[in-house]
Amino acid sequence: MPIYEYRCTKCGEEKIFSHGVEDNIIMCPDCEEDTLERSFTSIIKVQHKSDVGKITKEAIEDAKKELIEQKKESKRKYK
Repeated sequence: MPIYEYRCTKCGEEKIFSHGVEDNIIMCPDCEEDTLERSFTSIIKVQHKSDVGKITKEAIEDAKKELIEQKKESKRKYK
């Protein structure tokens, strides 16, 4: 699967996602707004296996952080 760079037009955060060519991610995981846009250099070439590992590790860490925040939010809502 291709790897794409995205930038949030609201908070300015830059993220890297791997997804199918027809897919498009628009929800920013940081500010939770539908403001992500693909960067001008939209497809990143991965030249080394270590790059894939690094990108995968970063994606897992970002997902963990997001889940922790969602858990905290749901605890606040349903107390």
